[in-house]
Amino acid sequence: MRIKDIGPIVNLDIPIKPGVLTVLTGPNGSGKSHALATVNAVATGKRGTLTPRDGKAYGTVKVPGATIRISTKVSGGKGATESYAVVEDGAGLSKLIDPGLKDVHSADRARLRALLGAVGTEADPETLKDFLGKELYAGFAADVKVPTDILDLVDALRKWLHKQARECENSVERLNGSIAEIGDLPKVGDNDDAVDVDGARQLSADADQALTSAKAKREGQQAALTALEQLGDSLPELDALNEVLRGTVTELTESREAVCAAKEAVRAAEENLQSAEAKETECSSAHKVADDAVGSALRERERYRKLQSQVEDIVTEESVKELASEKERLVAAYETAVSARDRDKTIQESRERLHELEGNRDSLEVSGERCRELSTDANTLLHGALANFPGWSVDEDSRLCVTHARGDQTPYGDLSPGERAILAIDAVLPDKFEGDEIPVVALPQEIYESLDGQNRSIFCDFVAERGFAAVTAEASQSPSVTEIEAHEMAGASPAELN
Repeated sequence: MRIKDIGPIVNLDIPIKPGVLTVLTGPNGSGKSHALATVNAVATGKRGTLTPRDGKAYGTVKVPGATIRISTKVSGGKGATESYAVVEDGAGLSKLIDPGLKDVHSADRARLRALLGAVGTEADPETLKDFLGKELYAGFAADVKVPTDILDLVDALRKWLHKQARECENSVERLNGSIAEIGDLPKVGDNDDAVDVDGARQLSADADQALTSAKAKREGQQAALTALEQLGDSLPELDALNEVLRGTVTELTESREAVCAAKEAVRAAEENLQSAEAKETECSSAHKVADDAVGSALRERERYRKLQSQVEDIVTEESVKELASEKERLVAAYETAVSARDRDKTIQESRERLHELEGNRDSLEVSGERCRELSTDANTLLHGALANFPGWSVDEDSRLCVTHARGDQTPYGDLSPGERAILAIDAVLPDKFEGDEIPVVALPQEIYESLDGQNRSIFCDFVAERGFAAVTAEASQSPSVTEIEAHEMAGASPAELN
């Protein structure tokens, strides 16, 4: 590849050969960066920041079979017998090999982003859903705009899971407070003072009815006593009247007999008949009055006997008071039973509430622990993303690791620059190259300059083994060198590479 009139470059031939490392040397400002950018522009057809050399309308790049013009755009190149595919333009490699950060975790994060960015790895919603589960995934997606960048996703996921775990823990603490307020609950019905409510209600009602009946009986007896006293005063008169009436009845009976005899005499003495019949009528009327008076006296006597019987079974004031006291006791027992029933109901409601709170607390404890575990295991998503890079992983401290030649997993940042460069390029290079394109890797100048002779030799062997073309740059150490030069390093010894 021949570059002419681009940037500060007047004329430069760069050998682009599979399996060969080409090093561009020259003083600062001689065009090393422009040369590397030109290789990228030829491969991609994008001019980028390239400009023609001062005073020139355009610059050119000649490749076998074609000339490419670089002015305001890249044009030409038809008929070229060689084409290039820039596998890595150096920007990603630079961040992967040495991101320039002192904090190891920040550096590893930048390296991981560069490594995943090399193949365009993005977050997979289905993988995230399988990792979180349907319910947590729905909550995460509702609260957070799910990033497509896998690193940003893991960060957002960890933050969200920590928040969920804290919220669960705070809720558990509040629930424990509510549970403590409820305290220990006695068993429902475990109450010595408790009385059967329905039985107590019936006893109270029976006592009330007995008291009402006793009061009514008491009032009736009082009336009977009054009537009895009145009858007691009139009994002698009634007895005397009864004797008179008995005498009258006897007389009337005798008169009736005399009347009957008189009737016989009347037959004989018609003149006395009328007088006798009148006497008979008068006697009959008097007899009826006497019978009525006797009947009335007998009824009064019977009433007196009944009243006297009632008075003998008298309800005293003391017995009424005792019934009232018993009623009050039974009413109090009923009220105690109702209170006990209400307390049992409150205890049962509190117990149900307690069970609900304990269930919620246990569920939140499980959810909080699950969120903590998932937060710790979030690197699983990175492991899945790194599946495209065999031998690469993330350890429990979120450090980027790689399988070392010794066979163990080693933090990538702890390796030498040469080891990091080889492993980085090996990670981004495809296993096979298709078509006639020459794969090209641009190794950043600062990375190459950090390698000693031994590591440069190892890197040259690696380029030859994998069969790609590598281009890098190095500042010239000789004051006699004033322009940019290109050197093939295939087969060079470590001493020559120093």
